[in-house]
Amino acid sequence: MIKTVLSSKDRGYVGVHRTWDSGIVGKASLSDMTIESSDPRALFGTFKSVEYSGAGTTTLVTPVTSGSLVLTDLIFSADKVNNGTVEIRFTDGTDNAVIVKPDVTDAPATFVINFGGRWQGWKDARIDVIVTNNVSGSISLGYVKAPTGLAFTEWDAQR
Repeated sequence: MIKTVLSSKDRGYVGVHRTWDSGIVGKASLSDMTIESSDPRALFGTFKSVEYSGAGTTTLVTPVTSGSLVLTDLIFSADKVNNGTVEIRFTDGTDNAVIVKPDVTDAPATFVINFGGRWQGWKDARIDVIVTNNVSGSISLGYVKAPTGLAFTEWDAQR
């Protein structure tokens, strides 16, 4: 079995972690589709960065309509601020799932996460950054925009 990505010249990324048992390494054409022996993070990954210096909510990245986001990497830094927090979460405006929420009251926070598992949100869930008490810092988030996603209840039941 070869880990592969199904892609289309016109539509881009089509599927995540498909397997293809053929013994052929590389590419094989299927009409306008191509099976490529590569990681979707390497083929379709990108990143978005934001600097913050005050309280508030910022939408960092949104999926395509009816799609979802697959997280690949996170680089985070925040200054020490009394009663300060920075929350990064999946949300669709109704349901929320916290990814990380460091408390920076006693010390600044700096970390890097390479998401090795399948950190994928649900259908139409974006990434929001919520800052309290005027914390300053920056976030860089690596991600892939998947064309589909599960409804929140299905997604929540699988984790």
